[in-house]
Amino acid sequence: MKRCIALLSFALFVLVSAQLCDAQSFENQSASIAAAFNARNATSLSVYFCNSVELVLPGVDNTYPKAQARNHVAEFFGKQQTKSFEVLHQGSRATVSFIVGQLTTITSSFRVNMLFKKEGNILKIYQLRIE
Repeated sequence: MKRCIALLSFALFVLVSAQLCDAQSFENQSASIAAAFNARNATSLSVYFCNSVELVLPGVDNTYPKAQARNHVAEFFGKQQTKSFEVLHQGSRATVSFIVGQLTTITSSFRVNMLFKKEGNILKIYQLRIE
C-alpha cells in the first residue's frame, strides 16, 4: 500500500511539474512574441506561425501559407509605427492557448488576438487577428 501511494505521489509530481514547465515555456514564448511586435519584426514573429495561418489585418482576411502570412504582417508593420505592445491576457486549455494584446501605434490602437495549437512540443500561432 505504501509503495502504491509513493508511486501515485511521484506520478502526480511529474504531471504537475510538466504543466508548470509548459506554463513557463508559454510565458517565455509570449515575451518573445511581444518583443517581435515591439520591434516590428515579422520574421521573428513568423517563427511561431503554423504552416497555415488564419490572418485578419486591416484589408486582409484569409488563410495564408506561413511565408505569405509573414509578408502581410511585414507590410502591416511597414505602415504602422509601433509605440508599444502589451500582453493583456494569456492562457491555455488542453492543446489550445491564446494571447490577447494591445498594439499601440503612432496613429491607432489595435486589439491583437492570437490562437495557438501544439505542434509537437511547440505552440504555434494558427490564428492572428489585428483589429
